[in-house]
Amino acid sequence: MSTSTKYRLAPKEPGSIELDLDVAPSLPDAPSSTDVLGHITFNTCPGSSLSITCIRATPGGVDAKGVHVDSWWSIECTDLPTRFLRLKAGSISLYNLLRRYGFVDNKDCVNHRSCTLHYTKAITPKVLGVHNSYQDVTGVPQFYTDSGVCWFASFCWVAFGNEKVAKFIIDRHPEALREYARQCLYSRKAAEAYRKSLWYDHYIGDDVDKHPLNDGQNGGSEFVTMCARFHIPIIRLSETNGIMHPMPSSILCKDKVRVNVPLPRVGKPHILMLRFTDGDHAKKMPLHRRVYYCGVRYRLFAMFLGQRKCGHQCALVCCGDDWKRWGMTDADAHTHGIGPCFCEFKGDMSSTWWEKWQHIVNLTKFGRGLGEFCPMGPWNVNDHHYDKSKGSNPGTPGSNSVDAMYFASGDV
Repeated sequence: MSTSTKYRLAPKEPGSIELDLDVAPSLPDAPSSTDVLGHITFNTCPGSSLSITCIRATPGGVDAKGVHVDSWWSIECTDLPTRFLRLKAGSISLYNLLRRYGFVDNKDCVNHRSCTLHYTKAITPKVLGVHNSYQDVTGVPQFYTDSGVCWFASFCWVAFGNEKVAKFIIDRHPEALREYARQCLYSRKAAEAYRKSLWYDHYIGDDVDKHPLNDGQNGGSEFVTMCARFHIPIIRLSETNGIMHPMPSSILCKDKVRVNVPLPRVGKPHILMLRFTDGDHAKKMPLHRRVYYCGVRYRLFAMFLGQRKCGHQCALVCCGDDWKRWGMTDADAHTHGIGPCFCEFKGDMSSTWWEKWQHIVNLTKFGRGLGEFCPMGPWNVNDHHYDKSKGSNPGTPGSNSVDAMYFASGDV
């Protein structure tokens, strides 16, 4: 085991290793062949309660770093919903999770960079707050190193991540696409086939014959194109100066054909999209779990989150029929075997639901030496809110554009 500044035994704490993620090229080997990495704490936020813990291991063994090859981990912090994610490539997944992301605690401090790895002899299983139907979801990864298909991962998550909405959308797909749509969150092969069929047959998304460097769309816009092509009823409103305005009734598709965006029939299921550009969602325009429009009640089922600071897009989806369970997709994370990040709100969080979202979405690290933070959360805090060297104006919104997606089931 290395005793350099990259990894060193934590003083006065047997069975642990302190790690500087800015210089460590990987996780260190476990202290012994019988040790298992079970718990991680951070040293960057004194007094923080945030920690990351292995709570369930699936068959597959432990690698040389002491990490279960396939396992579930929790991110726990006082006053915040517990988050859960599956790591399917052992220490490679865990290292990339720790190296490429920052974890905001309930005091708005970023836990990252310096951490302590705590080892045990066996993992003690804990309650996993993820419904069985989501436990094998992998999400759509970046297909190529230089690919820009984060929009597609978000598109698929919003369209198919909520079971009720997914059925509504898939039932309106052409027959040839339905099985790809059902499997794209579980299978990279199905996702690629779905993406190619969307382009070749319907001019939705990227021109898949061009270089991956040319990939890159807006997930919300492509979602609308899908609705127009497949006759999925949707109402679109766009925010300007705090007022929502109806959007045009037709769109120009990539084959230069203008297509009408189908509106719903009275009392029938349909989608409502509220489009915000750089909105102040912290104070002026918080998103609500339920809204009424023209006498119809809608429930929030997903959010597209597109951050221009780092040119990235991810998405949130409600994983159930109420407001309590949510999941986030991130194509970059999925490339490293990091599954969607789920969270579970408890009943006593109903009145502070929106406030919690300020801290739940992990910060993406990017730029030279991964030295900057890209806040992807729906609060849209200032782009440099967490970049201490650059400073920020806390009252100025960032450049994260949010598409809030609502569903009317037709039965209310």
